[in-house]
Amino acid sequence: MTIIPTTKTLNPRDPHDFYPTPVALVRAALQHIYVPRGGFILDPGAGTGVWGQVSRELFPSAIIAGTDLRPLSRPPAYDYWQTGVDFLGSAPTPVFDAVIGNPPYKYAEEFIRLCWDYLDIAGFMCLLLRLAFLEGQDRGIGLWRTHPPMKVLVCSKRPSFSANSKTDATAYAVYIWLKETREPSDYPRLDWLNWGDQSPSAVVDQQLSLF
Repeated sequence: MTIIPTTKTLNPRDPHDFYPTPVALVRAALQHIYVPRGGFILDPGAGTGVWGQVSRELFPSAIIAGTDLRPLSRPPAYDYWQTGVDFLGSAPTPVFDAVIGNPPYKYAEEFIRLCWDYLDIAGFMCLLLRLAFLEGQDRGIGLWRTHPPMKVLVCSKRPSFSANSKTDATAYAVYIWLKETREPSDYPRLDWLNWGDQSPSAVVDQQLSLF
């Protein structure tokens, strides 16, 4: 069998693995989680604050905390903001109702495990990752056995992380976890995320799609 390589050029990696997520994609993704009134949201590796901005629109009473390794100014959507500290070296306190974001790909598994420990019971985790992150023998017998997502939402439109709006050959998905006390025997559910035509009003008017 012949392996046909892609003819698309892969974009060079950012040294900090920093790729701002399109706002429309974040709006579509956050429809799939629930945050109670006055709930706590954590956005590790928040960057320019896109995930926090949309969280403020959808969950206006939430208390939003963001962190970033770089010395960035606090975006207005965040109530708490910490920079200059490596999130992966932090000691988790399980108080958050939601942990959200687009983690660095090379540390994705470490982020998932640590973010999980920051979640309170009944809390949601919503992360944008490569679709190919589902692959891997070690994850197949490790991470996906201990931390299976509730949903895997394949992005029907490939997101662009560049100013020119161009995409490469990488497919992405939004992974949703729910921290429960029971064994998630029926996880995960596969679905598609049609995010290209999202608008703020369309998202707010839609009923939350949790299950």
